[in-house]
Amino acid sequence: MKAYEIPARISSAGALEIPADFLKRLPTNQLLKLIVLVDETSDDEDNLDWSRLTQKQFLANYDEADAIYDGV
Repeated sequence: MKAYEIPARISSAGALEIPADFLKRLPTNQLLKLIVLVDETSDDEDNLDWSRLTQKQFLANYDEADAIYDGV
């Protein structure tokens, strides 16, 4: 089985638009297995919340004995 990574788009009509030059490389009348990956938009507020939580959890377990590593 071969895998191809190509840019594609969903039209406003809901059709999957695949570049014509790529379609020429595929054999016709063959069953395909389609995997769709969608980029997730990063929400800055979510990222900030995760950063705060990470910092809070890290500092919750901080001990004075760990201060020896502060100068490293």
